[in-house]
Amino acid sequence: MSTLASIYKSFSGLIGFTRKLDDLSQNVANLNTVGFKSRDSYFRELHDGQSGQGVAMAGSEINFKDGEYTRTSQATHLAMSGEGFFVLEDNNGQRFYTRAGQFVLNGDQLVDSLSGHRVLGLSEAGGLEVISIATDSRSAPEPTKTVTFRGNLNAGTATDIVYPGDTDTPVTAEVYDSTGKLHRLELSFTKQIGNNWSVEVDDENGLQVASHTLSFSATGSPVTGSNQLMFTFTPDGAESQEVTLDFGTAGEFTGVTGFTAANSSLTSNREDGRGVGELSGSRFDEQGNMVLSFTNGDSRQPFTIALARFRDTSQLMTSSGNLFTSHSDPDAIGKPGEGALGSVRPEGLEKSNVDISTEFAEIIIIQRGYQASSQVLSVSNEMLEELYNSTGGR
Repeated sequence: MSTLASIYKSFSGLIGFTRKLDDLSQNVANLNTVGFKSRDSYFRELHDGQSGQGVAMAGSEINFKDGEYTRTSQATHLAMSGEGFFVLEDNNGQRFYTRAGQFVLNGDQLVDSLSGHRVLGLSEAGGLEVISIATDSRSAPEPTKTVTFRGNLNAGTATDIVYPGDTDTPVTAEVYDSTGKLHRLELSFTKQIGNNWSVEVDDENGLQVASHTLSFSATGSPVTGSNQLMFTFTPDGAESQEVTLDFGTAGEFTGVTGFTAANSSLTSNREDGRGVGELSGSRFDEQGNMVLSFTNGDSRQPFTIALARFRDTSQLMTSSGNLFTSHSDPDAIGKPGEGALGSVRPEGLEKSNVDISTEFAEIIIIQRGYQASSQVLSVSNEMLEELYNSTGGR
């Protein structure tokens, strides 16, 4: 009886070691799988209440320890650390969870490049939604309100001389209208008696749209009341808009000055306003915000990547494509950095958390255990044969 029991026990050892090796081989095979979480398997003793009956697999658990960060330079890739998971959704509305942030824009939607499932994020209103840029593909224009000027108007210029002259660089003010069209208004400065200049503003057709007198103090700084020209600009096909030409702060020398110099020289800078912008790029920042960039210099953050957390990760079940599913909802869904959800790093991915040295050590132990169980089985079999032969098969 004991010989037969030893055969059974050695068989249980062979079966247990084989199943353990199966988990180890799965870990090793996914050494380079992005976001892969290794499995730890355990044995338990079989017992009939009086004596041991061998061994069996007690089960296995997913090891959710963080993997290392690796940089990819892909603007829509995200690596994460902490207890959170990215949230995905298929076309039927089923939720999946993953640590592999290999995301790409497919048309208007951000999707997981492996499964094709849509990535969920938190909108500006705080709702959990599919990340889509369908309504963010263009940036609306904004009319210009202020144009500033810097430089110097030569106080030694003779009366009635106009700047800029024929050989000078034109002085222009770039102004966007409400439709996003850019207008270049041309300014001319005519020297008056004292340190005063009459200013004329013309549109592209040479029609005057505004006039002004710019005066300087004895120290060369703009005089209060003359340092700004405010006028209403009404371009064809666009709404009227208020435009301010700012020549500097009265009493200061940071804008236009009126010193005696060899010649006059002015430059302008548009402080605001923009044309229509087309989407030129998308990326994630350190806070998990999706940042959209446009050709007009505008930027927008319509979504923040959503992270989900499960207090009991044992309820997560593995699915193909390095995904997890759950029969219950997450305990928390929020933004990176909130609570224990963890943090994200853009332009990178989380590597597999498989420790190859530990796996190799486990494989050697399993190999030795399998060999020992096989040896016990062989010896038990020889003993049974010897017993059979000694009794003549009776």
